[in-house]
Amino acid sequence: MISKRVIFGSIAFSLCISIIGILTQNPKEFENSRFGIFIKILSSLAFILVAMGLILTAQAFEESQKLTSIDQTFKLIDRSLLVPISKMRELYTRCPNFVKSLWPQKGIFDNTNIPPNTDEDPAAILDLSMIMLQCFEDHFTGSGFDDTGEIVWSGNFLQWASSDKFKDMWLSLYPNFKDTTNDYTKLLFEYANKGGKIKDADELMKRSKEFSKDQRLLEIFKRINTKPE
Repeated sequence: MISKRVIFGSIAFSLCISIIGILTQNPKEFENSRFGIFIKILSSLAFILVAMGLILTAQAFEESQKLTSIDQTFKLIDRSLLVPISKMRELYTRCPNFVKSLWPQKGIFDNTNIPPNTDEDPAAILDLSMIMLQCFEDHFTGSGFDDTGEIVWSGNFLQWASSDKFKDMWLSLYPNFKDTTNDYTKLLFEYANKGGKIKDADELMKRSKEFSKDQRLLEIFKRINTKPE
């Protein structure tokens, strides 16, 4: 395909030729002269090249938008999924029961055998709670450029919302977050405990799909001028 540089160069050349013709030709003779006809053809060609330039510019903008979406999606996955999980690993020994409660599916922590009365570090629980709630808010902040889809995010967030302790922490921390984030979090807690705790991946997928279609969720997205997939 012709590059934008070639197109704009051709347009500039056409304009130069036209200006030279206008300045050097007798106006009365110019209209019907061979040079005049050549200029008319050149002008038509310049119009076509301008149209092609606009098309290429639009295509370049579209490609730029796609690259931006891909980049933002990677950053959002890293910040709102990989980083918090890494932080959970880091703080696990300080609040094992709390971390275990964030992953209710059978099999994930079956071999840990953590005594229920193990001392939990309140500072570690606060740290993780703030990180997870910020993940919920970041999810909205980047949703306009995120290609992941709501089901993927709710599939992760619903597990965290299964924790009763996390819910207690949110009830103390919610003034630190936007109304849309808190409405989203409240809905997560509702679905995370709808019909009991999440037992396996099939149950998690089922609830995630139901959650993504809930009219209250759609209303939250409308309030921030974005739409879930």
